[in-house]
Amino acid sequence: NVLNSARLANASADQIEISDVRLFPNPSSDRSTLNFSSEVGGDYTLSVVDLSGRVVIQENRTSVVGLNNVEINLNGLSKGTYMVILLNANNNISKKLVVE
Repeated sequence: NVLNSARLANASADQIEISDVRLFPNPSSDRSTLNFSSEVGGDYTLSVVDLSGRVVIQENRTSVVGLNNVEINLNGLSKGTYMVILLNANNNISKKLVVE
């Protein structure tokens, strides 16, 4: 069906694929770096959430094509375990981060 083929082509063109997500150093005490590869540039939200679900850091950012490096300032965060969440229209990626 031509209509379904057109819908599939448009859906795949709109998707932003993020891959090779790394968070280091981990554990960390003052800062950590999140790096990832993106096939296309686009807006995303970076959040750091504690285990009770409270958002302690949230930033709206824009990715570039290729490798992206984001430094996360951990000063002021209590020791413990957090989730770093990278969210855009097509991806919801989370990584565990331990703050010492």
